[in-house]
Amino acid sequence: MTLARQIEEQKILRRRNGSNRPLSLSGAVWDGHRSVRVNDGSRMIGLATAAYSYAMTDAEKVEAAERIAALWNLAAAHGWTTAEINQMAARAAGLEA
Repeated sequence: MTLARQIEEQKILRRRNGSNRPLSLSGAVWDGHRSVRVNDGSRMIGLATAAYSYAMTDAEKVEAAERIAALWNLAAAHGWTTAEINQMAARAAGLEA
């Protein structure tokens, strides 16, 4: 991590009283185009975008962003951790014994 990014992160954490807030249970909102935002409790912040996926068509970018929001919300609604999601994916793909 660069020094500039370290300073930026320190400022963010200072505004949050030193706490990294887990976003995994926060709802995501698809913007209807290529981006997904999540509510961090006080405002909507950028979570993901397919805007710079130049190998995708615009329709594919829209589908990707919508799918990210839908899957994020499914996981949040069930309270699944990232580790649990990865385990489910591995089982579904037949990669887990």
